[in-house]
Amino acid sequence: MNNDVWLAISSISGIGTKTLLKIYLSSPNLTKENYFEEAKKINFEKIGVRKNSISFLLDSDYMNQKFKKATSQIEIYKEKGIEVISLSDKRYPIALRVIDDPPAVLYCKGNINLLAQNKQIAVIGTRNATAKGMNAAGKIAASFSDLGYVIVSGLATGIDTGAHLGALESNGYTIAVLAGGVDDSSIYPKENIDLAKRILSKEGLLLSEYAPGTRPNKSSFVQRDRIQSGLSLGICPVQTDIKGGTQHTIQYAFTQNRIVFCPVPSELDHEKIDVYRGVHQLINEKKVYVIKNKNDYKVIDEILLKKWRELLQKNDSSFLNEKVYTLPVIEVNSSQLDMFGNDSFSDLLVSVNSDDISQNVLRYIEICRKHNITLNESIDILKQLWRKDGNEKI
Repeated sequence: MNNDVWLAISSISGIGTKTLLKIYLSSPNLTKENYFEEAKKINFEKIGVRKNSISFLLDSDYMNQKFKKATSQIEIYKEKGIEVISLSDKRYPIALRVIDDPPAVLYCKGNINLLAQNKQIAVIGTRNATAKGMNAAGKIAASFSDLGYVIVSGLATGIDTGAHLGALESNGYTIAVLAGGVDDSSIYPKENIDLAKRILSKEGLLLSEYAPGTRPNKSSFVQRDRIQSGLSLGICPVQTDIKGGTQHTIQYAFTQNRIVFCPVPSELDHEKIDVYRGVHQLINEKKVYVIKNKNDYKVIDEILLKKWRELLQKNDSSFLNEKVYTLPVIEVNSSQLDMFGNDSFSDLLVSVNSDDISQNVLRYIEICRKHNITLNESIDILKQLWRKDGNEKI
């Protein structure tokens, strides 16, 4: 996995996240054993590494000390429940890997198995949320949790808090992407420390590209936003003004070719409420999919799964050779969807005779078995791929 190599390089003065990524792309297979031989082949100056940093990178005594310290640091982090995952690590999430500027190193505290979950959406919005907006964020998060999605958000007050709580209260899973370290002393905002602890207690995950002990700053919040959208197949801005942090995530989502969808505002006099202006703009410009009623969840689910297959192709992977874990789909509680109407919710899975299943699907199940994916997990994946038209092949 070579996480110690990338942690060591990231600790060198003058090497930030962008420079670290350039080094990784120049030589992704660096190990402690081959480092000095391979480092000589990298044109550090050409990729923009500062001269004083280059001298450190090529200094064997200096780098050996860095490797030793990084190995020790990883062990210390593990004792605190924090995992270091670099781009060279197989646990690195596929969706995030394929964006133009993925973080070279992730710091994770909690349930890292969530990184292997392909069904992830970000539910985001303003810190200045209305009560109706908080309620909507919770219901949307809960509804998608019930469809097997991990809910990604940023642990901020307002809509982010509503999204995390909606996932937790529906017994779902949630990932909080932080603009600072994942350790207790670095969590921001302080008023959400208890929420962070609750996320961890419910098998959720805290994630950051910044080392423990790092306090957030203005630029780190913007950088954090690209990770929220990068982890996700799509994002749902519930409330946002025309300007603000949520707009960064929306723009990143468009740049990363993610799905963007939002609920139709239903709050009284919503046309006059600033935190809906950004949503109105997105809808009026026809840039987003719109949730009008609960049947739209089926449509969006299918669109998101199509996006997953596109990301797998971009990663030069096949669905049949990736070990993907999915969360079970459970029945949606209609009370969670009452803001969108009273239409009945139909089951996504169409019953089929086993004789009609193609040989490719049978082969797929066999491969899942070889990769230690359980029968139930493999069926859950098939449910996601299955088309509404029974005559259409997977």
